[in-house]
Formats: sequence, structure tokens, C-alpha cells
Amino acid sequence: MLAKIEQLLQEIEGLHAANAEELEALRIKYLSKKGAINELMADFRNVPADQKKEVGMKLNELKNKAQERISTLKEAFETQDNGAAEMDLTRTAYPIELGTRHPLSIVKNEIIDIFHRLGFSIADGPEIEDDWHVFSSMNFAEDHPARDMQDTFFVEANPEHVQGNVILRTHTSSVQSRVMESTQPPIRIICPGRVYRNEAISYRAHAFFHQVEALYIDKNVSFTDLKQVLLLFAKEMFGAETQIRLRPSYFPFTEPSAEMDISCNICGGKGCPFCKGTGWVEILGCGMVDPNVLEANGIAPYDEETGKGRVRHLYMRQGWHSGQRLLCFVVNGNGLPNEAEICRTLQQEFLLTTVLINRNPARTNVILGRDTRTVLGPGVIEDTLAGVPIQMGVHEFYQVNTPAAELLYAKAKEFARLQPDDFLLDLYCGMGTIGLSMKPHCRRLVGVEVVPQAVEGAKTVAAHLGLPPEEADFYCMDAGEAATRLASEGAHPDVIVVDPPRKGCDNATLTAIVQMAPRTLVMVSCNPSTAARDAKFLCEQGYTLEKVQPVDLFPRTRHVECVLQMTRKSN
Repeated sequence: MLAKIEQLLQEIEGLHAANAEELEALRIKYLSKKGAINELMADFRNVPADQKKEVGMKLNELKNKAQERISTLKEAFETQDNGAAEMDLTRTAYPIELGTRHPLSIVKNEIIDIFHRLGFSIADGPEIEDDWHVFSSMNFAEDHPARDMQDTFFVEANPEHVQGNVILRTHTSSVQSRVMESTQPPIRIICPGRVYRNEAISYRAHAFFHQVEALYIDKNVSFTDLKQVLLLFAKEMFGAETQIRLRPSYFPFTEPSAEMDISCNICGGKGCPFCKGTGWVEILGCGMVDPNVLEANGIAPYDEETGKGRVRHLYMRQGWHSGQRLLCFVVNGNGLPNEAEICRTLQQEFLLTTVLINRNPARTNVILGRDTRTVLGPGVIEDTLAGVPIQMGVHEFYQVNTPAAELLYAKAKEFARLQPDDFLLDLYCGMGTIGLSMKPHCRRLVGVEVVPQAVEGAKTVAAHLGLPPEEADFYCMDAGEAATRLASEGAHPDVIVVDPPRKGCDNATLTAIVQMAPRTLVMVSCNPSTAARDAKFLCEQGYTLEKVQPVDLFPRTRHVECVLQMTRKSN
């Protein structure tokens, strides 16, 4: 055996790999369970007793040198200039090109420019508004259908006193109201901005859209001025040959009122499919949206102040790779009126894989209750994340931006720098996705999560991957409690990964981490401030912050995820 060991030592000293694939093949050849070194270790029991000490020392030397050589080759690949230095990892994962404006911005800026040349200034206001500025000040009757839930998104609803409602503005007329409250005529403003209507989402309508309104108040202003302003706008916007026509209409806040059409700039007024053969296209005005399924069945929304109302939330998930969709009603009660009909209709309309009912009768702003039942479908949807197959209900944590999440998990795996014999501890593990994506690179994985459904899901995935409990196990416990228990039992994980909530790690978790003294700590954080706080504590306890990588998981928001790599100074 000693001769075989010496032969392998010489081979390992001369190991070379041209790429990562060759390096992985070498690792499997020498360090895997069926590799040459493990075969020698398995044969160690046959070594005569008087030779065991010498052979054992040589075996350990062989294993250590093999690990060191493989690690050295891996680090050499990682430090090579592969173009990654030019890659901006904070960018969205979507393959969009930079340097172009959104069509909405282009059109909005053109409209603003036209009205600016006419002497109009820009006014802005809040998108979350009160009833007074949206409806009451605009002469809407208290029983006007626009005030119903079927047409308007409510933040706070007061059925007994409609003027106490807080809503998402349905038009930018609320900005006009606020300007009139604080400004004396003459007033000449335009109000561009987002507005929100309870539309049925389709290929031609969405829950929010953009609107531009104009307000002109002064002495001796007539309908003729309105017509001339609109005519000039149409010619500037759509071409000098554009004509307009005004048709009588009704709005509660204007009298007289009109809808405005422009001559079709595609056919020149001759008639074509775009103008439906009329030669005219309506550009000013709005229409009411048909009631949706919930309102058609008389389901009232939940009011947190009174504790009354049936539907508290609609909770929807979609698998990025699978396309499967889950819809869950969160209700104050046991179910919905006409429940089967509603769920079947929604399943057909939106191609839902499964529909659930979650019961939450508690007077709280927590979204989900404890009891969930399946109405249609299997009760879960399937997808993959970072190559790991997953099943999700409503309680399991799942990143909404899958492409960016997979980049984040890849960076966490890179920072972990796992070795084949490592013990990996994954705290706040959720469905176990991060740990399971790293499992091929370590010997043992233990995950900890407080949500029972997530733990069961992680165990199911591990079993599906053929991982026995001694290689990958998951515990339903508080992270701090579990870490403290493991530390007291003398556990010494080589690498610890933490993915805490926005409040960060608690003191018990951090103290236990220090006690277990992992070689490397990888922190995935959705809150840079708590990540900085926790990193400071660990640095004071003997760790060094090596790297911080932000990942833009929520594009076009101020939120950013961070991946931190920390190593123990004694190493």
C-alpha cells in the first residue's frame, strides 16, 4: 500500500488542468467517494497492525496534498481574467439594452413640451389619495359607481362615510383639486402621471396606466379656447394635417363635456382597419371597466379597522421556468360564496395550476393564517431554482426575480469556497434552495427554518435528489435556538450560510456562530443596514469581511440584496 500511496503522491504533485471541467474530473478521480484515495482508506483495515501508524500518516498526507492541489488549481482558475471584471453584477438579469427611453416617457415628454410652449406648467400630486380630492371635490355623487370597489383600488375603505376612504387615484384630476386649493387664478397647468383602475388584465388593459390632464382657469376663457388648444395639440402631436371633432358627452366634473376624436393619421381619414373604417380615432375620454368576478359575486373586501369583510388578500405565485401558477384567497371566514364557480372561472381565465383558500380570522395585518386548503389542482406548483427542483405552496419563501436570484445563489456558492469533506450549515434556509444547490460540493448539509411547510418541502426535495438524512437534513426550529443547540453539542460546521429576514440575525444566532467557529461565513441579506450591523459584530469576534457583492434583485427600486463573505482570522 505504501508503494501505491507514493505513486499517487507523485501523480498529484504533477496535476494540471486546462479548464474547470478537467479539474472536476481530477477531483472525482482522487477525492470522490469512489476515488483512488477513498479506495485506499477503505483498504486500510487490511493493513497489518505494526504498519497502521506509518500507513495512516501517509494516507493523511496524501489526502491533504490532493485537497491542496485541487484547491490551488481552482483558485488559479478563479483569479484568471475571464472578462468578469467588466461584468456589472448589479444590473438586472434581463437581457435589455441600455441607452433607450421607455415609449411612455418619450410620449409624455413630447406632450409636456407641446403644452409648455402654450404656457402650461407641470403639477404633480400623490398617487395614494383621499376621497375628497379624487371624487368629492370633482362633483361626484356619493353613490357614483366610480366609488365602488369594482372600479377603484382602496387602501382604506369606510362604507359608512365615503369621504373617509383612502384610495389609489383613478385620475390626475386630484392634482387639479390640490392646485386649486393652494393657488389663485390664473391657473394653467398639466398633470401627467400614473393612475389606477381596477381593470381586468388583458393584452390591451392593465391595472394602471398613464394620463395627462390640463387645467386652464382665467378670465374670458371659453369653449372656443378649449377647442383651439386641443386642435393645436393634435396638429403638433400627430401632424399638421390632423383634424379634430368634438362629440357631446357627460362627466360629473365638466359641463358641457365632449369626447374628442382625431382624423386617422394612417389613412388620412379615408378609412382603414386601425380607425375601423370611420376615418376617426378617439384619443380623449375614458370608459368604465366591466365588474370582475369577485364583485359580480358580491364579495366584500376586508376592513382592518372593523374586522368585517370577506376577502383579505389575493396571493399569486408563478414558477419562472415552469410557468405554473398558484392563486390563494386569504379570507376572513371559512370560504367564499359561490366558491367552486369563482375558482373554476379564475382557473380557466388565468390558466391556474392550483387554487387555495387560506383562513385568517385574526385581527392582525399578518397576511396568511395557519389553515390552508386546496380547492382546485394539486395544492402546489413546481419549478426549479439554481438547478434545484422545488414545490411551493403559499407559506414557502420564494424569490420573485428568479434570474437575479440564481445569480445571487451562484455568488453565494462562490463565496462559500466549499471543499469535498465540508460540513455546511444553512440557517434561515427557507425551502433549502441555497444549501441544496451547494450540496454537490460538500459532504454534509444541515438546514434550519422556522416555517414547517418550508422544511417539509426541503426534505421532499432532498429525498427527490437521492440525498439520505445523514447527508442532507432539515430542522424546523428558530435559527437562534438551533444554532445555540448545535454549538452546545460541539458542532463545528466548516461553512455557515445565513439568509435572515430584514431584521437580520438575532444575538443568539450570532453568538452561536462565533462559538461554532466556521472557516467561512456567507451572509445573504435583503437589508444592507442590518447586514452591516451583524458584520460589525462578527468582525469584533475574530472574523474578517473579505467581500461584499450587491445584486439588484428588485430593479427600479431602492432595495438591493447583498452577499457577504467573512473568514475566521485564525485561518
